[in-house]
Amino acid sequence: SDSTLRKDGQLSPSILKSDESSSSRRINIRLYDSLLSMISAGSGRGDSGTLASQLLANLAAVPENKAGILYVERKLISLCGKDPHIANAACNGIFNRLK
Repeated sequence: SDSTLRKDGQLSPSILKSDESSSSRRINIRLYDSLLSMISAGSGRGDSGTLASQLLANLAAVPENKAGILYVERKLISLCGKDPHIANAACNGIFNRLK
């Protein structure tokens, strides 16, 4: 399987790419909404928000996920205005990884 966790703890991009053989190129809205929920609920408390932010950053680094990142961008910017921890994670981890 292409599923690998690199030694630095980051997921390899091959996990994050959508299935090339899939006839549907739809974004997984539930995935992105769940990650946003984890980020907003876990901000400053525990690891769930951090892990969700890291996963979004990894997703942002894969060009095939651009539609999904564009889907969460507006919502994430709204969360940034409410919480400086989210703003830091978004600007320094997610948005700077966009391809």
